[in-house]
Amino acid sequence: MTNHWVDIKNADVILIMGSNAAENHPIAFKWITEAKNKGATIINVDPRFTRSSSKSDIYASMRSGTDIAFLGGMIKYALDNNKYNTQYLLDCTNSSYFIDPNFQTARDPNHPGQFSAKDTWTYHLDDSGNPIKLDGALEGICPVHGTACGAKTVFTHLKDQYSIYDATTVCSITGTDPLVYGTICQTYCDTYLDYKSATMLYAMGWTQHTVGSQNIRTATILQMLLANMGVAGGGINALRGWHNVQGSTDHGVLYHLITGYNPSPQNIWKHSILGAVGTTNSFLDTETPKALDPYPSVAPASGNWWGNRPKYVSSMLKAWWPTIDHNISYQYLPKRHKDMSHISLFEDMLDNTPDSPRTYPIKGLFVWGTNPGVIGSDVERERSALHNLEWMVVCDLFETETSNFWKRPGVDPVTIKTEVFLLPGAAFYEKKGSVTNSGRLAQWKDKACDPPGDALDELEILRRLGDAIKSLYSGSLLDRDKPIVDINWPYDPRLSTDLTEGISKEINGYYVATGTQVTNFVGLKDDGTTACGNWLFSGTWPDAGNQMINRDPIDYHPAQIGIYHKWGYSWPLNRRIIYNRASVYQTGSNEGVPLAPNKWVIWWDAAANAYKGDGDVVDGYATARPSAYYPFIMRNEGVGRLMGIKGLADGPFPEHYEPKETPLTANPLTSGLGPLSNPAVYVYPGTIFAAPGDPNYPIVATTYRLTEHWHGGAMTRNLPWLCQIMPEPFVEMSEELALAKGISNGNYVIVSSARGSITVKACVTKRFKPLTIAGKTVHQVGLPWHWGFAAICSGDSANVLTPHIGDANTRIPEYKAFLVNIYKV
Repeated sequence: MTNHWVDIKNADVILIMGSNAAENHPIAFKWITEAKNKGATIINVDPRFTRSSSKSDIYASMRSGTDIAFLGGMIKYALDNNKYNTQYLLDCTNSSYFIDPNFQTARDPNHPGQFSAKDTWTYHLDDSGNPIKLDGALEGICPVHGTACGAKTVFTHLKDQYSIYDATTVCSITGTDPLVYGTICQTYCDTYLDYKSATMLYAMGWTQHTVGSQNIRTATILQMLLANMGVAGGGINALRGWHNVQGSTDHGVLYHLITGYNPSPQNIWKHSILGAVGTTNSFLDTETPKALDPYPSVAPASGNWWGNRPKYVSSMLKAWWPTIDHNISYQYLPKRHKDMSHISLFEDMLDNTPDSPRTYPIKGLFVWGTNPGVIGSDVERERSALHNLEWMVVCDLFETETSNFWKRPGVDPVTIKTEVFLLPGAAFYEKKGSVTNSGRLAQWKDKACDPPGDALDELEILRRLGDAIKSLYSGSLLDRDKPIVDINWPYDPRLSTDLTEGISKEINGYYVATGTQVTNFVGLKDDGTTACGNWLFSGTWPDAGNQMINRDPIDYHPAQIGIYHKWGYSWPLNRRIIYNRASVYQTGSNEGVPLAPNKWVIWWDAAANAYKGDGDVVDGYATARPSAYYPFIMRNEGVGRLMGIKGLADGPFPEHYEPKETPLTANPLTSGLGPLSNPAVYVYPGTIFAAPGDPNYPIVATTYRLTEHWHGGAMTRNLPWLCQIMPEPFVEMSEELALAKGISNGNYVIVSSARGSITVKACVTKRFKPLTIAGKTVHQVGLPWHWGFAAICSGDSANVLTPHIGDANTRIPEYKAFLVNIYKV
């Protein structure tokens, strides 16, 4: 989230899309309701009429997997009707930057639906290697090379890219009512005015697609066009599904990252040494962005905050191996040699069979507090992959479909050789520590009670496991054992005698020589004198004490926008709204004045030559006037990118592609001339899909969550009262589809996909309606996915039906758009 939970109340328009916040994020809806009470308009776009829809002012239905078309049409509406904030675009985005003259959008007739070669997805440079931009205009002639070079600005390419996303075309793809769609476009795009703001709230409904990353990119384009980034009541705000998902990704749980969103080293020549910026073929030189300034000798300049990466990575290495030179301990880090995202992990295990052994097979698997035996896509395929392990350790509160995969119906356990260990973990209230919510707010919690029996806090389990491993290598002089022999396990003993607090202090960072805490990440060094487990959280536990435990319920911000800066600690540097320097005018006579003075975030006081006190923490370079540095400091050119620069695999602009399983045989956007589905998506060998327009599977399906159950159900399906409230799985369908199929509410039905079938009850409602897509009637159904064969209340898992395919960039599984058929039992 760029903003935070409380800030939702400041929005004039709230778009809930890819989320059912009323049911799944009730704290978010508290602030949505407050915004509505102040006059905000709530828009909900969803294939199903949900509880969020019932609380919205405008509801629009749409077909799953068509979000880019929907949002792309809103972009075209803003461009066609001049509802974009010109000054914001010029000062805060790359809209006026020129692009490589050879670049062509997906509208080029030579390759409809696809872009020119990836090496053209970059800026047009001058002879010194600096990007070229216009001053004071969004479109025009290259000021360095003239008309002959053929270079066009990002803004020109943006208009070309979305030129065919007219409302008629969009609604024929999404199935949305054109009148409702027009109202949404007008209502939302009216927030381009300086004094207004709109926020977008999304969840798994946007991410769990083969185009999930591009769904969010489309949202960022629209928000920057409307000047809704960095302001109060604006932003792109992800509603996380667990209370600490944000914290887990912050701390490097994703396979391609180490802590603080630094890239994990790969097994490639350019990552062979740690090196330094300027050292050829070194990790830090390769992974540290170089500033891209159109005018490097004059203001504004690019802050290029990722230029500090050497400090953050070196300090992390010193936290783990403080007695070892960080250039040496870099060699201790494992080097990533292949994709190990969720789907790839299971595909790798699945391929390792006696008939086809792998060179480097996955022999063992730790599963901590997750249940892939329910939540995995094409879940029977993932359950089968577990057969090929030598051992698996599951840490959870109860037995799960993962720990019991060998007990599932139809499987002979004698044929499975995997040795399974089940460790009893602790529940949320049985352990202390920090959790980081969707708004980047880290809050400390105390332990309410001890876990029962032999159950332990997972932190203690990990400590004991590490102790045992380290003891096995004690005294070894082999170079290959040094990463374990030399590791600072579990943390520097000078920090604390308490395990949880000591690790938290290591995460904050300290001076290696003295063991005293650093104040925040501004003080980190790349010379080995500082240690810091995660630069983002540097500031959470300085010498002044634990800042995550703060609980002052007073909003000290003069505009009363809900900053509450003395409640918990929000990374980075306790900032509540990131990119907030974009909330003021960057240049001109009103430099530093907020776009919306009635809900200002920060305010430059020209007379005092400083920002006003009690505002939000300024997003970088707080002692310099706004015109000194561009506001989007995490980009190496310092501005937000309407066009991605050599970024995502599937294009520098989002383009609508049909889901891998679609009821259509041609992409309506390109009249069938372009690719049907995302050409950048990797298809794993042996995976099974329904053919486009397959008459055997004519119904679009999506999965969703319920209030009564949580994710894989390991906790909630073991609670008798919740099992009474929601005892079994079902498929939700429209009255029209039920009538056509001869199905009544409560009938048992078989739902089948190309991968398998499940038997569930039919729930016939008015919440789904038939859609008209490209001239044909298309039905959609919904399936909650919490069930499995274990626990008190069991049932067939909806993920038996979902395909084993993921986003082109992140490989997050496609759970939200696939094809099924339904028959009455």
